[in-house]
Amino acid sequence: MPAAAWIDRTIFIAAACLVASCAPHEPAPPVQGPIEDVSQGTRVSPAAVEAPPVEKMCEPLTIDVPALDDSKHAAAEVPLFDPTKGGMRSFYERFARVLRGRAKDHVRIGIYGDSNMTFDYIAGPMRRDLQTRFGDGGHGFIALARPWTHYQHMDVVHEVGPAFTSYAVTTKPTKDGMYGYAGIVGESPAVGSKVRVGTAKEGAPIGRSASRFDVFYLMGPRRGAFDVAVDGKTLASLDSEAPARGVGIHRVEVEDGPHMFDSIVRTPKYVRFLGGVLERKEPGLVVDQLGVGAMSTRCIPMEDPAISSPMIEFRRYDLVILMTGMADIYELDKAPGYAKYVVDLHRAANKDVSFLLVSPPDRGVSHATDELVTLGQQRKALASEIGVAYWDWLEAMGGKTSMMQFIKKQLALPDQLHFTEAGGAWVSRRLTRAILADFAKYLRENPSAGCGDDVTPEREPWPAGSHSRTDVPARPPGAVR
Repeated sequence: MPAAAWIDRTIFIAAACLVASCAPHEPAPPVQGPIEDVSQGTRVSPAAVEAPPVEKMCEPLTIDVPALDDSKHAAAEVPLFDPTKGGMRSFYERFARVLRGRAKDHVRIGIYGDSNMTFDYIAGPMRRDLQTRFGDGGHGFIALARPWTHYQHMDVVHEVGPAFTSYAVTTKPTKDGMYGYAGIVGESPAVGSKVRVGTAKEGAPIGRSASRFDVFYLMGPRRGAFDVAVDGKTLASLDSEAPARGVGIHRVEVEDGPHMFDSIVRTPKYVRFLGGVLERKEPGLVVDQLGVGAMSTRCIPMEDPAISSPMIEFRRYDLVILMTGMADIYELDKAPGYAKYVVDLHRAANKDVSFLLVSPPDRGVSHATDELVTLGQQRKALASEIGVAYWDWLEAMGGKTSMMQFIKKQLALPDQLHFTEAGGAWVSRRLTRAILADFAKYLRENPSAGCGDDVTPEREPWPAGSHSRTDVPARPPGAVR
């Protein structure tokens, strides 16, 4: 078995000890309110294009749904379950607006997941498939840290200097809960230490161009300063020192093309990076991979919402997919509450967000399989309760013990936990097909989808420059272990 697989298996085994790293507690309420805009820049406008006549712009839309590929593994198709018929509506309206050429901002998808997501084997193929067909909006979010040697993203350059210490909400916690919503941060006090993200190399199917870079960082007392450089030229010098804790966000813009973006510590004080984003100006699709090894859904409430919420407000997700759950078997009674917390956190930051709850995958002949089935049933019931969509990952694989077939076909590892790259791509394309098939149905039933602002008002992109949020309340006592 490859070394990375053994490393990842060890990380998942650590989930059994999550009582220590992600101790249960009453979830803190998400912070509400807009991000303060202190930018001196100007708003970004989409590239000038000749708009089609209004009557053409609002003709009925159709899309081709990708064929069901059973070449690697055959299983019955499992559609999305949307009990209210409105759980995906906001996402579909924004998606349709992009297809009509009426959008000013990207359609963004954020996918929470555990160790299976940290390889980018599931989010990566979805990003490639959607961006190739509907527009490359850029790579999206990437942690400016590397908690595990196998942590990777497809179609992007990611380098973390040796002077940085990487933290994760699961295996190496910060103890202060200040991760941002993605659960991974990197920190260094060493002058000259650097984190780099850049566009994909020539030959990559997507990701070869970017025109803006967003950096998220922790603000507070005794915090250091850093520079943001693009292709070796410093474009911004930022100080994270502030009287109170909070979140700093800075956007730099350049001509669309291949670029390297560096964040470089320049004072001997700690700078903590909460993440970075590569995007393009022209509206398209963006898929954020938010994977954390050994992730249990209960870990997300451990991430201080005072830091998470401003980042979520800025990212403006149109669809959030929750694919955690394999480690939730240790608290079956509380698992629905943790999933609901994640939905509430995102709804507080963006009331129009669509949500897709996903069941955990099969575990073959493992003793945990029955608990995973129960978790799926819980999530389906929660979808009906709170008006979101649901997809049954376990059933899509072929039901109980189907993991053994995945292992036999080299689509999963013998640990009955982790998918190979080919297996992750199979899962990704089944989920992508389920979403697109449901979207195609929505377009048939709503021929004017994407024509008006009555469902989801159109939004301007965030302007270049700095944004900050330091008026956040203290975290409730006892919320952090």
